[in-house]
Amino acid sequence: MSAAAVFPSSEALKILQEIYEPEINPDQLNVALRRQGHRPEKIVEVVNQVALRQRARGKLGSLADSLLLTRQGLEQASRLEVARYHARKLGRLGSVTDLGCGLGVDSIAFAQSGLGVEAVESDKNTAKFATSNLDGFTKAKVHVGTAEEFEIKTEAVFLDPARRDLAASGRSRKLLGPKDFSPSIDFALEVISQTPGGVKLAPGLPHELISDKFEAAWVSHKGDLVELSQWSTDTARAGRRYAVIVDGDSEHEFSGDNFEADVAPLGEFIYEPDPALIRSHLLGAFAFENQLGVMSSGIAYLTGREIQSPWIRGFRIVDELQLNEKELARYFAGRGIGTLEIKKRGVEIEPEVLRKKLKLKGSGAATLITTKVGGARKALVCEPVR
Repeated sequence: MSAAAVFPSSEALKILQEIYEPEINPDQLNVALRRQGHRPEKIVEVVNQVALRQRARGKLGSLADSLLLTRQGLEQASRLEVARYHARKLGRLGSVTDLGCGLGVDSIAFAQSGLGVEAVESDKNTAKFATSNLDGFTKAKVHVGTAEEFEIKTEAVFLDPARRDLAASGRSRKLLGPKDFSPSIDFALEVISQTPGGVKLAPGLPHELISDKFEAAWVSHKGDLVELSQWSTDTARAGRRYAVIVDGDSEHEFSGDNFEADVAPLGEFIYEPDPALIRSHLLGAFAFENQLGVMSSGIAYLTGREIQSPWIRGFRIVDELQLNEKELARYFAGRGIGTLEIKKRGVEIEPEVLRKKLKLKGSGAATLITTKVGGARKALVCEPVR
């Protein structure tokens, strides 16, 4: 635990309560508190919490303004809308044990939904943060203990195993394996086999490590793939895989079989699939269901007729060009394109480098999709479908 994660002193908490506003400038606050004669170490505690709350607003919304946070805890915490999705998955049950609760974001969502919550955290200091954050919920209690030793007496269980910091360990690959979780994946899955519940895992976990005894859900939120979770709350869904888009207080689900999408000729439209659809290996099922195909084998762009779906972002193809810098520069110069969104899949380019080389000028805007069509490198000039 870093020094920055020390639980704030009572003096720092009092200052924080008196001065905090979401728009406050941490640097200006630092200067103001020094002028007021506060001790430097207390100022650091206050300013750190202000900065963390402001950073957390993108993940937790206005809830962040009432929480005490740590950098590491915030990185692992669920986004609030995703935590509320977790709560909906446990909605028919009356109580839950949150093993490895961290700062308590999932526990807050559980408590807000009416569940009784037993939140368990092995790190004593982090447990103090969770206790503070759950202080307003009478049906929530924080315990200091390990997931492996805590006795579950609730109707449901939820686990968010801590992920190892791969960069700190000197590993260049960012692919997590079973030993990079604490408690282990095997332990977590054994727990939900005995008590209905869920396990939150990294979305990039290899498919061979996913148990076919439980439902598997790849979850995206605002276009970001945020987690893989496995659930034992509904036996009818056991062994099935789902792509899930969390959208406010509801979600979209897609399920199907795992197979490759057919290669199809380039149509009038090109579609960028949601990352949950891709990572769940359900892209082929979605393409088949919607009479779409991929433009080149192994590349996750779909093409075909015009459709509307929350699972795809659509573009109308305006022109098909060779992926050649000089040809592209002439094309955009002749049309006064000054703003260009550049996307790539299946081709080795750096969008920012290409943008500089194109020397764009003008008031026009376009989207450039660089990819392969039938195995050939192409540049597709597009306009978004609204």
